[in-house]
Amino acid sequence: MASVINTNIASLNTQRNLNTSQSSLNTSIQRLSSGLRVNSAKDDAAGLAIADRMNSQIKGLAVAQRNANDGISLAQTAEGALSKVTDNLQRMRELAVQATNGSNGAQDRATLNNEYKQLSDEVFRVLNGTTFNGQNLFTGTGSGASAGVGSDNTSASAALSLTFQVGANVVDGKLNDQISISLGDLSNDKSIADVVGTSAKGLIGLGDQTSVTTAQTAYTTAKAALDNLFATGSTLTSTALASSAVSLQATIDSAKLTLDKAIADPTAQSDAAKAIKNLDKAISVISSKRAEFGAVQNRFDAVISNLQISSENITSSRSRIMDADFASETANLTRAQILQQAGTAMLAQANSAPNNVLSLLK
Repeated sequence: MASVINTNIASLNTQRNLNTSQSSLNTSIQRLSSGLRVNSAKDDAAGLAIADRMNSQIKGLAVAQRNANDGISLAQTAEGALSKVTDNLQRMRELAVQATNGSNGAQDRATLNNEYKQLSDEVFRVLNGTTFNGQNLFTGTGSGASAGVGSDNTSASAALSLTFQVGANVVDGKLNDQISISLGDLSNDKSIADVVGTSAKGLIGLGDQTSVTTAQTAYTTAKAALDNLFATGSTLTSTALASSAVSLQATIDSAKLTLDKAIADPTAQSDAAKAIKNLDKAISVISSKRAEFGAVQNRFDAVISNLQISSENITSSRSRIMDADFASETANLTRAQILQQAGTAMLAQANSAPNNVLSLLK
């Protein structure tokens, strides 16, 4: 090979190799410092694209798990409210059974009826007031519906359907990753409206309460009139006083018979018996809905378990693409460092090689 000074091929070759080892060293340092094998698209273009799609799935699955947990929370809220409704209906049924007993008088049934009405009002309040995130759960799609109005089918609102996104995808318009929950209009359900609300039928009462009230008023008024007659009778003659007293006493006797008949009316018992039947229907409706909410909770639990497994597996796949293998990278780092040191030493040797030409000039 000719001895030249202007062009140092050995130095150029050494510089090229030194740049290559420097690039390898920089890559190893970047991977070890970031923990990622792919830090930019140039590291692995196809791998980066695949990993980004996987990352979208992982993030979507994480949100889907939160959505499913929201579904569980909603179902728990609804089922918890219906649990108290069931307790109240059960107590109302106990009162109805007690009121059906023939040994109870009018006052007894009036006392039972007072508690019954209070429990009925509470069921009314719960069905119309239970909400989750501002959404009424038992009034259908309408707002401000009233329990008891639904004594006929035309009063009920359309069932409210809530859709939960429990997956990361929507493929070809097929919503395979969605679950719908139907929240019926319990506040206007006919079976429930028969025992609670403004148009409830079969409340424990006094049979025909109107006749009892009217008879009681007539009896009280007649007695008051007779008492007033005796209090002011000094202004009347004895004949007039006796005639008025006999007439008022006859009115009192008639009012008393009417009152006794109203109190003894057997419809007082039959009303309570009707209430028992209606309450059985209402309890059946509520229990069925509670079971439905329980099944929904179990389904969401299964969904969450599946999402966790899917997320774990996809995360593992993404890790194999993106994460740096520290054992391999530390070996590469050591190799690159040694090459850098060797390359630097050889570059010094290559740069000093032209000095040998000077010996020819001596």
